[in-house]
Amino acid sequence: MKHEFALMGLMVFAAPFALPHRRHTDFPAVYRLAGALAFFVAVLALSEWGAHSYLPIETKNVEWAYELLGLLTSAGAIWLGIARQWDGVVNTSSVFSAIFLFCRLYHWWWDWMPKYLFFAVIGAIAIVLVLGFKRLRARLMEGSAA
Repeated sequence: MKHEFALMGLMVFAAPFALPHRRHTDFPAVYRLAGALAFFVAVLALSEWGAHSYLPIETKNVEWAYELLGLLTSAGAIWLGIARQWDGVVNTSSVFSAIFLFCRLYHWWWDWMPKYLFFAVIGAIAIVLVLGFKRLRARLMEGSAA
């Protein structure tokens, strides 16, 4: 069921390319946002509960594959959103990228790392990412101003 939800999310995301709205110029952004949300929620659900997948492989491998898919597609969507100046796509993809990253780190470290250290590392990673995104945005703004 979640595979169909992800596919429908991609179709809604791509709808503005096939069906342009000349009278209602705000519709494409809404379609992109709704499609991205549907896709990322479905992939997140499959990455955490892989038993519901149609893939004929072991549940742990399904979950790992969907976590990787979530990280890669969210990074790709951030890049696409920055390139096309789609703020909604950039923000939504950034949130889901952080969620996918947190879930992956949780699976790796939660059981063996002290909880205070886990949250300190997560906080440090968040600060580094924010600083990196801030630097990237400044560089992109310089390039678009020139």
